[in-house]
Amino acid sequence: MNKVSLYIILIGINCTSVLANTQKTHPIAAANGGYLAPVNLEQVALWDPQNPDINVIHSAAIHIATQQCTDGGFGWPHNDCSSTFHNITAPILNGIHKAWEQTGTTAYLGMLINGGDFDLLSEYSNGESRFSTETPLFMWNLSQASSDSTYSDFVDTAFFTELENNTYGPDDLDTSGWINSVIIFRQGTWVNLLPWEFKSLPMIARKHGRMTQAQLFEQAILDSFNSMDDTSPQTVYSDLIGIAGGLWGLSEINRQNFPAIVSPNHHINGMNSIEELADFLVSKQNLDGSWYWHSDLVSPVPTEDDKDTQTTAYAILALIKANQRLAKDYLPAINAGQNWLESIQDQFGGFPSFPGGDENTEVEAEALSALATDIIEYSELMFSDGFE
Repeated sequence: MNKVSLYIILIGINCTSVLANTQKTHPIAAANGGYLAPVNLEQVALWDPQNPDINVIHSAAIHIATQQCTDGGFGWPHNDCSSTFHNITAPILNGIHKAWEQTGTTAYLGMLINGGDFDLLSEYSNGESRFSTETPLFMWNLSQASSDSTYSDFVDTAFFTELENNTYGPDDLDTSGWINSVIIFRQGTWVNLLPWEFKSLPMIARKHGRMTQAQLFEQAILDSFNSMDDTSPQTVYSDLIGIAGGLWGLSEINRQNFPAIVSPNHHINGMNSIEELADFLVSKQNLDGSWYWHSDLVSPVPTEDDKDTQTTAYAILALIKANQRLAKDYLPAINAGQNWLESIQDQFGGFPSFPGGDENTEVEAEALSALATDIIEYSELMFSDGFE
């Protein structure tokens, strides 16, 4: 398979190594230093002085492009390809996919293909294929973008079929067993992320015609809401990302109502609709458009560096989906969140994980997704089981 060179978009970029300093330990940001590539779009053919929103997208995508390693994957800290990780390929390149959708830039498609080929080789130690929860969505989108079914066929065979046949991974898991393995992995500090983990799987399973599995993944989102905990921000993190993820997933399949959430340790207890979840997210938005990394920061009083890029990005993405499904206008909150993200984008095209913090390629790509997702785009899925 031919690869598309990225050089056509990297003209005029001067690479400079910069160490980013942080003054506060943040629970969901990686403090690994930074590598920043200054982007001068006026020296790049993609520059469009009449369209500043597109320039924001290009500068972010170019910045991420400088971080893709030769094997198609990404390292964890900036400017480090000593190790690349399959679990971050999909969330990073889902952002690049949105940039490709908005701009049609061929080099971005080349990035997607390189990353897809990298993820085709993700394996357990015994040689069986291994998937992160985001990989099926990425591979589906890649097949659609490249007109090459290799990637979606791989997911169908090595993920959905293996789960259906009780043969996935070294432990021969079925769908319920795999869901349980994710739940076990996220217990404790990161339990609030569970609805986020499962967010895209009901939709993607339906795209593959796996209705029984889709229902299991949908139920996993609903069950995960019952485990949420906002009582101790210092020991259980990131509840807003979990809520945003669950809202995104349920909105995508138009599951507008569901049995009341039973989560005595969280304020979403008793909610039974995506509208209530969306309204809760909006109620937690800061006046400047950002969201904190937790919904219940009281002591110590939250400061500027408690405002979180990743949380803001996922809140925007979830509200975009809710806005598509509900007869309610979430555009003011969406636009305010996007304006805040643009306000913290630096001259290098990147986004700090929080104001004054380090950059992280995964978080930067999630910010790109929030800025490049079409607000009025509806899901192509039309379901025969009561959803539209």
